[in-house]
Amino acid sequence: MNDRLSEVQTNQLGAGQQSPALSLHSTDSAHSPSSLKHKKKFKKEKKVKISKKAKHSQLETEILGVTEDGEFMADFFTKVGEMKKNILIIEETTHKLNSVTTQKGLDNMSTLLSETNCYIAQIRDDLLTMGKENTILGDNPKIAQSSEYMIRVNAFNSLKSKFFETARHYEESQLNARNKEKESIERRIKIVNPSATQEEVDEMIELGENVFEQKTLDKKRHAEAKEALEKVEDQRIQLHQLEQSIMELHQLFLDMALLVDEQGEMINVIEANVNKTVQYVAEANQELKIALKYSNSARKKVAFLVAGVVAGVAAGAGAIAAKFALIGV
Repeated sequence: MNDRLSEVQTNQLGAGQQSPALSLHSTDSAHSPSSLKHKKKFKKEKKVKISKKAKHSQLETEILGVTEDGEFMADFFTKVGEMKKNILIIEETTHKLNSVTTQKGLDNMSTLLSETNCYIAQIRDDLLTMGKENTILGDNPKIAQSSEYMIRVNAFNSLKSKFFETARHYEESQLNARNKEKESIERRIKIVNPSATQEEVDEMIELGENVFEQKTLDKKRHAEAKEALEKVEDQRIQLHQLEQSIMELHQLFLDMALLVDEQGEMINVIEANVNKTVQYVAEANQELKIALKYSNSARKKVAFLVAGVVAGVAAGAGAIAAKFALIGV
């Protein structure tokens, strides 16, 4: 009996349980440093892959501006609204600059011109960012064919066109103001030193007070020359500020040339997606024609089959009727 009990315990141990030694060995193996390190590495790699995928999806969602609550491109339109307000500020500055008729009025414009250049730089950066985002979205064929993407592209094109036009008018106004200021300085110099050549006048405007003083102090109208010197120096400073502003604006135009390149890339993306769509439609039409052809062929075969069955049934019925007629006779 004891032998039978030992045999039963041995069978139970073999079927459902491990021996203490085997169980301990398996536990140690499962929790060994190398095994744990491998599991951690695998989990980390898996987490990184999921994170990258989720991050890319989140980026597209954030760029599109679609929230879980169904808000339609809210962030995008908020940015568009801010950019439109900044463009209006540039237009107002241009109007004020065109309305300036006195030296004092031009002096008061100095701070406003500097602030306006900052607005222009901000709009430029926003347009560059928007163009890059549109390019990223355009790489996804599904997004590139969506109405949301076309709305973004159209809004971007409209803003870019309006901004370029406004910035050009602003630049023209600054150039006109600079030319008027330069002409005013030249007139003052000519009053004090009528014999001054154009080269000397340009030198005085460029180098300023010291050269002007050397050219005029030897003249008889010394007091008049000193008064003119002060006014010319103020105008010269204002002129250089205008020229500096124009140079900054010119650099902004050079930077904005990137928008043209990005717009070209975006157009290429749109054309590629349109071509893909046309190709898909053409392929679908071809497949539809083939399907219709097979469908018509199948219908014809069914019709022939039905006609054959009907003819066979009719012939069989006729033969049966003939037999019954003979029997009746």
